[in-house]
Amino acid sequence: MAPLIGQLKSVKAHQIAPYTNAMMFIGGLGSLYGYLSKNSTYHFGWQIGYVNFSIVIIVVLSAFCNWIFFSMKIRGKLSPHLVKKTIRVLFYW
Repeated sequence: MAPLIGQLKSVKAHQIAPYTNAMMFIGGLGSLYGYLSKNSTYHFGWQIGYVNFSIVIIVVLSAFCNWIFFSMKIRGKLSPHLVKKTIRVLFYW
């Protein structure tokens, strides 16, 4: 989706990440609904449908603790021109 959003003239390069993150979040909620609505034969502690929330909490907390701070440090050090080149290399390769 990022290359498609990058082609829109109204979206600047520094706005691509927030838009794609919002789309992934909304899509993830839609997928989560499908997994929550199923009936599982296994029932563990914090499990609803096919989703075990004890594992979800571990994964989400570790992602927030590591990647948010790391990506913000990198974003502050890179110039907008270098960010634009990096996005081109990553998504148009």
